[in-house]
This record gives sequence, C-alpha cells and structure tokens, in this order.
Amino acid sequence: MRLSLQGGNGPHLVELDLKLNLRLLQDYVQRSDGLWGHLRHVLFALVALWVACAWQSGVFDGFPELPFCPLLNLCVVFAARRRLIYALALAFVGGLWWDAVFFLPLGTHSALLGAVVWGCHKVSVQPWAWQSAMASHWVLAGVSRMIYVCGGLCLMGGGMAWGQRIALLPKHLAGGILLDGVCFLPMLFWTMDGLAALILPRHSVRESYSERP
Repeated sequence: MRLSLQGGNGPHLVELDLKLNLRLLQDYVQRSDGLWGHLRHVLFALVALWVACAWQSGVFDGFPELPFCPLLNLCVVFAARRRLIYALALAFVGGLWWDAVFFLPLGTHSALLGAVVWGCHKVSVQPWAWQSAMASHWVLAGVSRMIYVCGGLCLMGGGMAWGQRIALLPKHLAGGILLDGVCFLPMLFWTMDGLAALILPRHSVRESYSERP
C-alpha cells in the first residue's frame, strides 16, 4: 500500500510504502508472548474474577457473618503479582460485577477495590515486603482490610452515625485480618500461582506483568 501527500501540482511531499508481512503477523499471533498469550492471560484473570464474585455471593447468602471476601483477596493477589495499571483494571471490572450482583450503585466497589489494589501494590513492591512470605501475607491482609472496611463504612454506611461506624471497625477488622493472614491469602497465592504455571506457558506474558523480582 502506497500513501502520498502532494502539495498542489508539484512532486509528492511525503510518500509511505506500507507492506503487510503475513508470516511475522502469524508468528506474533501464535507465539506464547504474542497476541494469543496476552488474550489467554486476560481470559484467565476474567474467569478468576467471575469465580470470586460467584463464590463471594454464595458466602454472603449462606454465611453473612463470615469475614471471607474472595474478590477482595483476589484483588490483593493481582496487586502483588501484576503491574499496577493491570491490577487496577481488573479491580474495576470486579467491582462492577459485584455492584451488579447486589444491585449497588455502580462504581462503589470499583473505587474500594481500586484503593485496595493501589495500597497493596505500593507495599508489595518494597524490598522488605517479601523477606518473609508469612509476614507479607499479614501485612497485605492488614492493608487490604483497613482500606476495604474503612472505605466501605464511609461509602455505604447509610444513615449510621459516625460513632456507630467506628464501633463496627474492631468486629470487621480483627476477624478479617486474622483469617486472611493465616489462611485465605496464603491459600489463594498458592492456588493462583499454581494455576498460572499450569495454564500459562513458561516465559510467557504472565512474567512480563510482574514488577517484583
């Protein structure tokens, strides 16, 4: 394909000759770090978000007092394992799904999960954060629960007085941080890393998203 820019009746000022290399295009689409690899990675993340939303809705229906938030924990894993912009995009999509499931104002949980992702990502990229896996899980659990619970009480507190909202903090924070740090986050990190290694090929785009060595 030839494109040219001509001024008046004179010679062409600019000429571009574009050629489509089908072999290189096919190679980019098919190789593991090309288009198919990126699509596979996005599909993997979207399926994980869908499972987390479905799981969390089931937990809330059956055990409303259990401080277990699979969607929150999954966003923490994305924040620690992926680039910030990628994790924020996934948190935005997950928040919209969550608001749609429970008929909440759209964007409420997107803002909450986005704040959680930002805070956890800033912690996870620090060199000291991963000197001990157990300690890192506790730190991420504390940061995520503080942002999620405090933000939720501010945005969705309804007509409660601020004193009542503050009184709810120990109940929602203590159990959530304890269960996330001891059980839920370690299990989810292990599960997601194992599935990524199994489904996504080695030296693929799953490694290019990580900012942490």
